[in-house]
Parts: sequence; structure tokens; C-alpha cells
Amino acid sequence: MEVSINVLTGEFQRLDAKEVTLVLSKPDSGIEPFKRQAVRLNEGTWSERFRRFLSNER
Repeated sequence: MEVSINVLTGEFQRLDAKEVTLVLSKPDSGIEPFKRQAVRLNEGTWSERFRRFLSNER
């Protein structure tokens, strides 16, 4: 799974963030929160790949 994140201002303009951290969880399924640092692709766009967390991939 890959996540692409566009960071925008309130006026929907690209925002040049210094870093982006994803925090994912699903408490009702017993999945505790985990954090991942996203990688900057360009101004305002960040990405993170989740290979280890998928059940069919190692």
C-alpha cells in the first residue's frame, strides 16, 4: 500500500511543510497506533509505503 499526501493551506494552495508524520490505528480491531515518517516527493506532496504491515508481504 502506498499513501500520497498533499499538504494544503486553508485556501487550497500547496504548503511547504518541513516534515509529515502519518499516525494510523484501528482500536476496535486491537491495532495500536503506529507512526511513519513520509518522504517528500516535491513541494507539498509526500509519500509513504507500507510493505511490512500488509499480511501477504514481508
